[in-house]
Amino acid sequence: MKYIYQNKQIKLVINQDLVGFYLIVYENPSSLTSTSDYLLDTLEEAFQEAQDRFGVLASQWKQSSQ
Repeated sequence: MKYIYQNKQIKLVINQDLVGFYLIVYENPSSLTSTSDYLLDTLEEAFQEAQDRFGVLASQWKQSSQ
């Protein structure tokens, strides 16, 4: 399962992995290359990190099956 947030300035992706949840940052929303990422233990921590760093609320994320 994956969660995506995107606007004209940034794209954020939360992706679950075996070791936790990655918050992946694309400073150019149309780029295929990320600019940074953060590994967190839980989905809730990933949502909180996105809110703290980028001001994106948990309710703003869209769930994706890709």
